Amino acid sequence: SWENIPNEFPQDIFELPAEIIHILAMICVDNFYKTKAKTLNERLPIRRGLIHKLKKRYIIEHVYGGICPTCGEYNSKDHLPSFHFSHFHELNEISLKERQRREENKISELYRTFSCSELVREMESQKGGYVCGNCHFVIHTKIELINKIYDDKNVIKAVINDRDRTIKKFEQNLICHSKLIKEPLKLDMRQESLGLMKYFFALYEISEEKSEITSLDLEEKMNISRSAILKFFTKRKELLEKYGNIIPARGRIPLKYYMNDDGKKIVCLMHYFIDYYRNLKS
Repeated sequence: SWENIPNEFPQDIFELPAEIIHILAMICVDNFYKTKAKTLNERLPIRRGLIHKLKKRYIIEHVYGGICPTCGEYNSKDHLPSFHFSHFHELNEISLKERQRREENKISELYRTFSCSELVREMESQKGGYVCGNCHFVIHTKIELINKIYDDKNVIKAVINDRDRTIKKFEQNLICHSKLIKEPLKLDMRQESLGLMKYFFALYEISEEKSEITSLDLEEKMNISRSAILKFFTKRKELLEKYGNIIPARGRIPLKYYMNDDGKKIVCLMHYFIDYYRNLKS
C-alpha cells in the first residue's frame, strides 16, 4: 500500500511516529478482506506479525541500506521474507535446516518484546547478521563432497572461492549497534491503537466545524467522560502536540485543542488506508 502512496503523505512509513504506524497496521488487518472477518483474538497475532516484519525491515534498511550485504542482489523492500538472521559462530556446526529453525525462533521471540535498538544490541552480542536465503545457503552448506559432484577443477575452484568470498563478506557485515537506530515501533501501543484512532477521527471531524476543540465537544462526540479525556491528553501529550496545540484546563475552563495541518493530514492518511484495504478484491 506504500508503493504508490499520494505525494501529500510521508513517502517513508518510518518517518511516522510509532503510534501512527501501529494504527495503520491495525487498519490493514481490520479492513483487508482476508482478515477482517476473523475474530479479534485471531487478528491480534496478525497485527503483531505485521509489526514484527516492519521492525525487521527497519533494521535491515538502517544497518545494511536495505540490501543483502553479501550479494547486493536482494532488497528488503521487495524480498523481505528471503532475509534470514544467521550466527557466524555456528558455521558448519549443524545442518542448514536445523540452524535456520533455531536462529529464526530465537530472533522471533526477541521481536515480540524488544525494541529495534534492543534487537540490534542483542544481535550484535550474538555475533550474527542478516543475509538473503541464497547467501545463507552458500554460507552454511557443507562442501566436503564437492570433488565427487564436479569433475571440472575450475568449477570446483569457482564454487570454493564463491563460498569463501560470501563467508568473508558476511563476517565483515555482522550487525553492530548504530546510534541511527531509533524506536519507530514502541511496545506499549499494542492495545491502544483503536482508542487513539477514535480520538484522531473525533478531533478531525470537530475541527472541520470549528477550530477550537473543547473537552465538552469530545464528550458529546465520543460519549466518554471528561476525566477520561484529560487522562488521554496527559498520556499522549507529546504525540498530540505534534499534530496540534493543547491549551491546558484551568478551573472551570475546559481543555482546548487546535488540530494543525499535519494532524489533519494524518487522519486523511488513515482514511486512505481504510479505503485502500476495503477496496482490495480477491
